[in-house]
Amino acid sequence: MNTWIRPVQGEEGFTSEHFKLRVDNAPKYHTAKDMKKMLEKNGVQSVKVKKSPQWDYFFVTFKV
Repeated sequence: MNTWIRPVQGEEGFTSEHFKLRVDNAPKYHTAKDMKKMLEKNGVQSVKVKKSPQWDYFFVTFKV
């Protein structure tokens, strides 16, 4: 599983409190709701989870 994390630009400029994580090699049948449940089960408080049907990866935005 390949992942990368990068800070997210906010309206007021750079903030280190928000990060975007890309999770690769996700099964086609997984939904954003499934990923959010899995993250919460593992103690990660996500803000937004995004996945398009043709992608095999998720974008997860979270606060530190």
